[in-house]
Amino acid sequence: MLLLFILASGDLFQEKLIKVLPTLSDKKRALRIAREIEHEVSSYLFTVTFINVGIGVVVGIVFWILGMPSPILWALATTLANYLPYIGPARVAIASFGIAVVAFDTFWHALLPPVLFLVVATLEGQIITPMIVGHRHSLNGVVILLSIAFWGWIWGIIGALIAVPLLVTAKVFADYVDGFRPIGEFLSARDVPEAPEPEPPPDTPPAK
Repeated sequence: MLLLFILASGDLFQEKLIKVLPTLSDKKRALRIAREIEHEVSSYLFTVTFINVGIGVVVGIVFWILGMPSPILWALATTLANYLPYIGPARVAIASFGIAVVAFDTFWHALLPPVLFLVVATLEGQIITPMIVGHRHSLNGVVILLSIAFWGWIWGIIGALIAVPLLVTAKVFADYVDGFRPIGEFLSARDVPEAPEPEPPPDTPPAK
């Protein structure tokens, strides 16, 4: 309900914030922060959607090779469930094991789909997503995992969903406010050292 009211209000809070700030420089800074947060969160959601679609395709191909029924449906279920960190993939793994027990004759054959699914989901959740999100949004990969674990512990599924958007918002806010820039530096990824500029060639001695 709160989300519906916020969406219905549009730019109301942004307009009110700009009006109440006293100086023109503060108004410009607030507008830059709001636009940067909007851009970063939208980019994060697009990145996560792209990753989830890719993982769904991989799972669909793996299940098709193993002979699981309806691999396209499993690919779609994986894509949607992957928006819920940890909980969504766990439910898909349990469901795939239940269907595999009915579909296959041997226990070991039935064990393959959930095991391979957990391998793919673990690689995605622990390596691929933190690396891509951290690189694309200049965020510390360890802080991403800690943020998901903390907010998931505090607010459950909803906390896990909004953990990274909250982290992105905090990073943008800290980068624009002088007093919080050390926090922004802590949340950011490792700086890539710039290549040294080439030294100028030594002066050639004058010809005699």
